[in-house]
Amino acid sequence: MGKSSKGFKSGTRRLLKKKSRSRTKITDTLKSIDINDRVVIKIDAGIHGGMPHPRYQGNAGTIAEKRGESYIVNIKDKNKAKTLICRPEHLKKIEGGN
Repeated sequence: MGKSSKGFKSGTRRLLKKKSRSRTKITDTLKSIDINDRVVIKIDAGIHGGMPHPRYQGNAGTIAEKRGESYIVNIKDKNKAKTLICRPEHLKKIEGGN
């Protein structure tokens, strides 16, 4: 037997599963998020570009800045502060999060 793969998407069969016939809307790609808004990381498996690591699925954070088409998101992973670069398709704005 060969060695098992430990790639970027290993062990994410259920995490990155999409329902059949569900598509990403163009408005998800074009949506704008303001700086200091609270967002939750919700990975869209249909879009591979700008995808954060699957271990951060469901984490909440704040938008620090916009870099090109992507956003810099500050999150807290246990007791460590981390910054992620994510495209807007993988972010969901939290209403009333300020």
